[in-house]
Amino acid sequence: MVVALAAAHWSSLGNSFQYDDFHSIVDNPHIRRLSGIPRFFTTPEMFSVDPARAMPRPLLLVTYALNYRIHADEVRGYRVVNLALHGLATGLVYGLTLQLGGVRVAAAAAAMLFALHPVNVEAATYISSRSESLAACFVLAALVLYLRARQAVPRRLPLLTLSVACFAGGLMSKSSAIVLPVLLATYEGWRRTGLRGDRIGAYTGTDGHTGKLDTGSSPHDRDYFPLTWLTPYLLVALAYLVVNHQWLAGSLGEPVRPFTVQLWTQIKAGAYYLQLLFMPVALSVEHGFSASVSPLQPPVLASLLLLLSLTAVVARAGGRAALLFVWAVLALLPASLTPLNVLVNEHRLYVPLAAVATAAGLGLQQARRLDCGGLRTAGAFAGMMAIMVVLTYLRTAVWKDEMTLWTDAVRRGAGMYRAHMHLGGAYERQGDTPAALEAYRRATELAPGAVEPWYNLGNALRVLGDLEGAAHAYRQALQRNPDSVSALVNLAALLTAAGQLDEADRLLHRALTVNPSIAVAHLQLGVLRRRQRRDPEAAVALEDALRLEPGMAEAHFNLGNLLFDSGDFRQAAQAYRLALDLRPDYGGAYLNLADLYLGTGAATRAVELLQQGVRHAPGEPRLWFMLGQAQEHTGQLAAARSSYQRFLDKGAAGPAAEAARARLRALR
Repeated sequence: MVVALAAAHWSSLGNSFQYDDFHSIVDNPHIRRLSGIPRFFTTPEMFSVDPARAMPRPLLLVTYALNYRIHADEVRGYRVVNLALHGLATGLVYGLTLQLGGVRVAAAAAAMLFALHPVNVEAATYISSRSESLAACFVLAALVLYLRARQAVPRRLPLLTLSVACFAGGLMSKSSAIVLPVLLATYEGWRRTGLRGDRIGAYTGTDGHTGKLDTGSSPHDRDYFPLTWLTPYLLVALAYLVVNHQWLAGSLGEPVRPFTVQLWTQIKAGAYYLQLLFMPVALSVEHGFSASVSPLQPPVLASLLLLLSLTAVVARAGGRAALLFVWAVLALLPASLTPLNVLVNEHRLYVPLAAVATAAGLGLQQARRLDCGGLRTAGAFAGMMAIMVVLTYLRTAVWKDEMTLWTDAVRRGAGMYRAHMHLGGAYERQGDTPAALEAYRRATELAPGAVEPWYNLGNALRVLGDLEGAAHAYRQALQRNPDSVSALVNLAALLTAAGQLDEADRLLHRALTVNPSIAVAHLQLGVLRRRQRRDPEAAVALEDALRLEPGMAEAHFNLGNLLFDSGDFRQAAQAYRLALDLRPDYGGAYLNLADLYLGTGAATRAVELLQQGVRHAPGEPRLWFMLGQAQEHTGQLAAARSSYQRFLDKGAAGPAAEAARARLRALR
């Protein structure tokens, strides 16, 4: 099993960061210092560089912070942790099958199916889906420990204590873990009514392991065990809801679609998920799936009929098949009942697949009893696993990088605007802004009422220098959502640069009214106040930005500019150095700090700083010009000539280029 798992997933270790990885890991300053770990448990906004994406997942952030401490931005280390968690979840599926009466061969089959199923590639490969696998490990461990405690009276209390602790860990990894008490209550209900109908039974398998059924310890246990031992789980769930009630209210207060539409859509999604489980050949990060507005639509009716038929068949079969079917459905409910932006997602099947794989392992155990020697059953299963290995290997190749991922998504779902929008993001990160522009425009055509495509289109136009077009795109985004803080702030930045300070002021006031905890809005307000020559207010705004987000390099840089203008060179230099510590490629900070050094007679320090700058910020050609100036100050005339020439070779134009040519003539 380990060899098959490695063969299927090993190539994914070289895959890049993708999708939500950028805002939650790559650009997230909160995970870069272990000293911030205590705040993970009290500040959901630390989940992302964007406070609007706040989520209470402190244990997930702890794993990211540890990864960053060891591996920094090296993606392989993050992927090793993801695969290790997938391996741990696989082992827990093995243990769950044993606890439900399976023999070792059945448990190994269940674990192998879970480990190699292509639908689990997203949770195992995509780093941001670590929340799913981490929470699943805790939920499965809590289940296994609970079932074990039912059979181990002398050690029951320690096992149950560990189980409750695992439940708490699951909640601190992802809120969907809250379904665990319902799973346990379902087990207790099944235990009283389902054992007699069980068709697997306890027997000694051909591997010598006896599958043991939990028949209870005593009549006293049958009457009082659930009330006594389920209470801690309910208390932990209640505590989680109380602590995170504000975040939950904010998340559910303005659903992305009406609940009835969500219900009809997820009924259709139930049948679609069955297809993905039994025919995993059309997988995608963005499935071509649409919302359903009525229960009378043919796909909804057909899906409902299919699900009701399946429920009837499983109920008739009874026993562990019924229990595991209910577990799979319940595990899917949190994501299905909550209106989320993405209608269907493969990683949502991670825990349900654990139940399905366990049922398959137990079913294989029954088939071996009917198949003399079990050779035909074993052969069929081995052939299926070989196909799974190939499909999983091919799926991990799709997740190689953003371009392969979103190109595949557009190919499979050409009508899904999010696929085009994220393909545009992939083009932007490659530096191909014109291609990104076309992808964003296609996204706006497919979803003209959506905010994010217009906002991204504005960003791309701004990079290309089309400031008028960028402002139009931001205004389009604000027409669709007047409270879009990102669009408000970016439009205010454009207007500030254009000198339209009054309108920029109004936009920033609205942004801070909508959400006063957005650090970038305070940053832009500081820039605006400086343009308005209201320096004391600018300093307050920049300090507010740093209070909300201490790792914001731009705020340190702008505060340095303010201090520089006031003549406080020592504090200004400290602010610039902090900006460079946070962003070693910050070209503007190198320029301004070097200018400060030159102005205070520290030309040698300026040379050293600028030599570091041209290595770390190759996209800022002005560093070469200033390096030439600093080298002239220190008498390094040949080096200065070389630096001026490098500046010109990078396509410099305008007065700076003329100044460089003049210095070259003078030095010759």
